[in-house]
Amino acid sequence: MILRIRIGGLGGHGILLAGRVLGTAAIYAGYDAIMTVAYSPEQRGGWSKADLVISDSEIDYPYIDEADILIVTTQEMFEREFKSLVNNGYLIYESSLVKPSQTSLNVRSIGIPAISLAEKTVKRRIAMNMVLVGGVTALSKIIDPKHVEEAIRSTVRKGTEEMNVKAMYAGYDYVRQLLY
Repeated sequence: MILRIRIGGLGGHGILLAGRVLGTAAIYAGYDAIMTVAYSPEQRGGWSKADLVISDSEIDYPYIDEADILIVTTQEMFEREFKSLVNNGYLIYESSLVKPSQTSLNVRSIGIPAISLAEKTVKRRIAMNMVLVGGVTALSKIIDPKHVEEAIRSTVRKGTEEMNVKAMYAGYDYVRQLLY
């Protein structure tokens, strides 16, 4: 089993932290995981991207050309990265910031009001990244949310653990209600 996840958005959206949390959770769940990152040269307002490979065997190659799951928080990253999504892949997007203009019968889309859920749940829109992490956790079914919670607690800045865990579960519950 190999799962390739690409996460893209603006610097400041917590893209790299989201990738780190998912990768750490995968390791806690007994998988191998590796993340590569890329970002624009702008000091402020540029894009950032995290590519994550999760596998039940050793990972030979850390880069991905195609993503099984694409998570985006900006329209620019949607338009730039949509073509990397495999047939029958999943597009997860922040529904107030991204309006998918390209549609495909072979791509399953899930819009998550991540900013709204973060504001409602923890009163901090910055936690939208953890809402999206929760959404992909519910969707992928390979990582137990308890492993994600453990990864959050070991990865985020001290004092923000509870906020981030609550935001993750808000996204997890939102997507589970959509799917089941």
